[in-house]
Amino acid sequence: EEWIAAMGYTAVGIDGALFSTSEALRLTAYFSKKGIQLAINFKPYEAVWPDRPAFPQGKLMVFQASFSGESVKSKLERLRTVLTSEEANCLTVASLDDIAWLMNIRGSDVDFNPVAMAYVFVSQHRCILFIASEKITPEVREHLVESGVELAGYGDFGAFIEQLEHVRILFDKDRNNFGTYQRLDSSCSIIEKRMPVADMKAVKNPTELAGFREAMIKDGVALVKLFKWIEEVTNPAKLTKEPFPDEWTIGEKAAALRKEQGQYLSESFAPIVSFREHGAIVHYEAERDNCKTVCGEGVLLMDLGAHFLNGSTDVTRTIYLNGTPPLQYKDDYTCLLKGVIALTKAVFPEGTRGSQLDILARQFIWERGLNFLHGTGHGIGHCLYVHEGPQSIRMNENPVTIQPGMVMSNEPGVYRAGAYGVRIENAIHAIEKGTYEAGRFFTFETLTLVPLDLNSMNQDLLTQAEKEWINTYHQKIYEKLSPRLTHEECSWLKAKTTKI
Repeated sequence: EEWIAAMGYTAVGIDGALFSTSEALRLTAYFSKKGIQLAINFKPYEAVWPDRPAFPQGKLMVFQASFSGESVKSKLERLRTVLTSEEANCLTVASLDDIAWLMNIRGSDVDFNPVAMAYVFVSQHRCILFIASEKITPEVREHLVESGVELAGYGDFGAFIEQLEHVRILFDKDRNNFGTYQRLDSSCSIIEKRMPVADMKAVKNPTELAGFREAMIKDGVALVKLFKWIEEVTNPAKLTKEPFPDEWTIGEKAAALRKEQGQYLSESFAPIVSFREHGAIVHYEAERDNCKTVCGEGVLLMDLGAHFLNGSTDVTRTIYLNGTPPLQYKDDYTCLLKGVIALTKAVFPEGTRGSQLDILARQFIWERGLNFLHGTGHGIGHCLYVHEGPQSIRMNENPVTIQPGMVMSNEPGVYRAGAYGVRIENAIHAIEKGTYEAGRFFTFETLTLVPLDLNSMNQDLLTQAEKEWINTYHQKIYEKLSPRLTHEECSWLKAKTTKI
């Protein structure tokens, strides 16, 4: 917007349906001060995009209670309790992961995200799901109707909102688009509050947590098979005639191995497989016909995730292939690992925010004059968005406090341009440590079950306590994964989890 203002333009157009209310209001205020008119319903697509793809029509599936752990009726009851406490009559839900969680449904409208295009309206006596009828199977319809949910067309939402009068509507301006905000009648009172569904969804119930544990075992098994295969096929002295893989091929192999584990939906984001200097590009994404062949010596960074019906995964491992790692790389890897361990072992009081914990993961690389500019941790959805709020662990202030049941990532990184990248990422979840004189205290438990790279560690930089943590973690990995591996794979994993 600064560039637009500097160019001397007098009018700017945006599509209000594609901007959050808070962002559209901010832009309106900014441009107004600059003497620039903001047109907020500018939709030129039909004029310039005659072959625009059709609206996605993938069928919904019922997300069974055996996975969700809570019925739609129970979730609506809890949500209505929040409405009562806020003295609100109703609310609108536009964020697709919130809708999928609330309705216990999953879809396929967005790549890597099992959600469907929809809106939801909830009042004390009604719940309406606005969605294309073509997506509704008989099973889904029965599930929703039995849950007390009415069905309406996706295109009916705007007209429905316009006819609301004299209601007190709970409205999250960050998670509702500006088009919805515009349609509210002036007689309506807006109660600004963070979307309560997001808070409810962030704290996983026992069934969801059990599902996460199963998903992590499946993920661990798949990645053990993947890493073993990578070591075999990238070695220049290999005995087989199998071609050297490239970054794209490794991502595809990861997906195929995960699919073999059962109850697999899709990858949870585009695989990040980056060899040598590509690893220094934080969100690098390999292209099928334009990526590195992974052969010979070098650093391989892999950030991979999947959606299983049990839960979603997100794991990063950095390994050194086919040679002896240089000391600088080993020091970078080890200082990152020390940060991962420090954050995992943190004990903190109730009411702690992620910004207060962030330094624990950065402290050892800060001592060496290094830093990374992405977040240290994000929420992870349960068979939903792999990047989920409202909680986070990052330098930026976020008022959301960490609560038991929240599942997050723990992923510090070091990136040396033109050389390599190092990132280690585990999924962790907050658990209660105990109640003491100063109140309730929490800590974290690691969910991810994928071995660390012993070859990349400078053990001289590790304390005895850190070595014990690594040994205990690796022992747990072997115990959990070995029953589902072949004898040869178990031997490989045994070597990778040997005590240090």
